[in-house]
Amino acid sequence: GCATAMRELFDRFTDVDAVVSSDIGAACCVQEVFRRGMRVPQDVQVVAYDGTYLTDMAGLRLTAVCQDFDALAGTAVARMMDAIEGRPVDSAGDVIPVSLREADTTRR
Repeated sequence: GCATAMRELFDRFTDVDAVVSSDIGAACCVQEVFRRGMRVPQDVQVVAYDGTYLTDMAGLRLTAVCQDFDALAGTAVARMMDAIEGRPVDSAGDVIPVSLREADTTRR
């Protein structure tokens, strides 16, 4: 799981100073950094990618790239309906904006 992945990351690369991962991976990273006696964000900055409720459950509020899940779902349904109804499916123009929520796990 993610705890093992983060442990292996820090075992293999001793000079890691930043990690970008899914929300669960970022939460596991914070735990591993603390387990090693290091500090977040002073020693390792952590950015989550998704922006789910997990970003508030890691002991620190995770800085996160937040996705608009309603827009993602709406776009996915629209493309699925295109396919079902025999219309060409072209998702190349589908751009779902994201936002950055700065919090406790990055420095300015």
